[in-house]
Amino acid sequence: MMPLQRQGHLELLGLLGVAWLIDDYMPCLALLFCCGMLGILGTYCGRHSYVWLLGSVTASMVVTSSMSEPDLAVHVATYRSMEIIIGSLAALLVAFGLHDPAAAAPPADPPHAWSDVLTIESPVLAHAARTGLALMLVPMTWNWLELPGVSQMAVSITAVMAVPALGSTASEGRSAVLGRALLRVMGCVYGGIAGLALLALSIESLFGWLLLLMPGVWLCAYVNQSRRGVGYVALQANVALIVTMMQGWTPPLSLLPAIERLAGMLGGLALLLLILLVTWPAPAAT
Repeated sequence: MMPLQRQGHLELLGLLGVAWLIDDYMPCLALLFCCGMLGILGTYCGRHSYVWLLGSVTASMVVTSSMSEPDLAVHVATYRSMEIIIGSLAALLVAFGLHDPAAAAPPADPPHAWSDVLTIESPVLAHAARTGLALMLVPMTWNWLELPGVSQMAVSITAVMAVPALGSTASEGRSAVLGRALLRVMGCVYGGIAGLALLALSIESLFGWLLLLMPGVWLCAYVNQSRRGVGYVALQANVALIVTMMQGWTPPLSLLPAIERLAGMLGGLALLLLILLVTWPAPAAT
């Protein structure tokens, strides 16, 4: 219950922030900066790191989706929360039903201490500040270039910056972020191609559509849990496949969701790489 409460706190922060600040552009940008920075700090320092990451993603989605259409704030926050709750309950039901008592989860790395991170010299604090800066620039870039998928830009930035470990040097941290960005692009392209190939079959039967979707989801999940070192690629491919194939209560008829997701992701990663290029310290000479 406590992890869900913390996630709800960040979502409520985004919703209340939109309600109070939506008519003032600069405070909204500051709110996005806080959402990104707090989410990354909690990811590295909180006991439930995924809760902080998911809460930050949802809060930034609420803010970015509402900047063009303020009336959608409650809609986005409500339905996003409902989607997470329903999906989590379905996953828990399957997990408990097919649970292997002999399987054990790998031990998680201990979180950073908040007192160690909240210092000027902390690389984690600098990493979180870069995330907040990139999120803050999303609406401006979106307005300037008229890109689709503004929420996907924010999601991609936060997800890529939440690398499992930054390493001990600036060079290792930069390599970890760039590697994760590359894997995200690869996974999205693979999943999108698979989804488009299935859409080309023009399946109109709900049962046939499910029969096509299930093997792809299973394969991506299998590779994600394997030890081949490409788990994040499979995860992103799975997400892209589901976004392409699941567009409502009936078999999908449009390519637009897949195109918007890819465009938003590429736009967000391009903005993030520009921020990293400008703000990341140069590697020390050897």
